[in-house]
Amino acid sequence: HAFAGYIRHASIACSYDVARMREIWGSHPMTDHNFSSLDVRFDHDGTDYTRVDKARIVSDWQNALNNLRVCPKVPETGLNCGNCEKCLRTMLSLLAFGKLHLTDVFGKKELVPNDLEGLKIMREDLVFEHRLIIDELKKIHRDDLIKRIEQKINDYYKRKPWYENSGLKGHLRKLDQRYFNGSVRRFANDLIDNFASGFK
Repeated sequence: HAFAGYIRHASIACSYDVARMREIWGSHPMTDHNFSSLDVRFDHDGTDYTRVDKARIVSDWQNALNNLRVCPKVPETGLNCGNCEKCLRTMLSLLAFGKLHLTDVFGKKELVPNDLEGLKIMREDLVFEHRLIIDELKKIHRDDLIKRIEQKINDYYKRKPWYENSGLKGHLRKLDQRYFNGSVRRFANDLIDNFASGFK
């Protein structure tokens, strides 16, 4: 808004494609337009694309590959640490599309199973994303990486009860179950499902 004289329209990239829009972060199609004013319009953008779809688009754009930053950390050197889940997920996608060797932003141009130690899958949406990546890796016959990713997914399901009951979300879920028999969560899921069905 401070640059309203120069910018009339801004897009906020979606986290999820509309079919899986269950998790609500700070950005959502139901809310992003509320950032708009008479001078600047905000839109939620990209609900037709999964994260793997987005990686495919980026993989064909060399300027983006040269400057790509996905890492949530502050790396000691370079744009990305190359070891966290988000870096590894992006690297796996680029590798599957045959483009990882075209960028230096991760510090690696190839991946082997031992490189996936930092791959921590802790949510259902990440399981979905990694299953899409597995489908792409099958096309290039990287069974070694597929086996390691499947191990990480299995590890997630072993720990899932702990993940679901930890932190603020876990406490709220327990309170909802105890006092409202889970009706608050069902209401929220129905609301999200009804919203998503409006896009289909």
